[in-house]
Amino acid sequence: MSLTEAQKSFFKNAFSDFWPFMERFDFERPSIFYEMEQQYRAYGVYSIGPWFGRLLNFLVRFGQVKTILEFGTASGYSAIWLARGLPAGGMVTTIERDRRVLQLARQNIARAGLADKITIVAGEANAVVATLTQPFDFFFVDCAHFVALETSRELLRPGGLFVCDNVGFHGHESFNEALTHSAHLETLFLQTYLKDRIPENTALSISIRV
Repeated sequence: MSLTEAQKSFFKNAFSDFWPFMERFDFERPSIFYEMEQQYRAYGVYSIGPWFGRLLNFLVRFGQVKTILEFGTASGYSAIWLARGLPAGGMVTTIERDRRVLQLARQNIARAGLADKITIVAGEANAVVATLTQPFDFFFVDCAHFVALETSRELLRPGGLFVCDNVGFHGHESFNEALTHSAHLETLFLQTYLKDRIPENTALSISIRV
């Protein structure tokens, strides 16, 4: 996807025009990511894209995260970015209900050499989280997800991060209200452009467990 001329004007102001740099700049990443970026176009799977993936990777590394709970595996793209930021012994537990993509995700994770750091649990999120007891350092939520928000009360450790993508989609106002007024999370909303994300110019939230 690409931004319209009106959307690109967001990067223009009296002091600079940042868009030409953004348009031509990219960064090198392992070949598995390039392969998966082509794959999700072919399969019609939504993706966080490499820039958001790198942001997640930075947050995991900066926060010295060891345990991650992800809601929505899809093709495994975000789980791989997250897992690559973990120290030895770290683990991503990722939940996916769509059995159509489960095998694809398992194949991608194995090709990335991260099967020992990523556990995929098939099923509905509300049923899966009922079986979990250990506290996690980090939640990544594929889209506004009330089960994830409620679960974070018990399964996200104090000081842990709750990161949610696509909170700017239509129909998520009630989720955003609940997140804003949550007694156990402090939240910052960001309207962002992250290159090659689908869609590129949506919003995300970052919350800390208090």
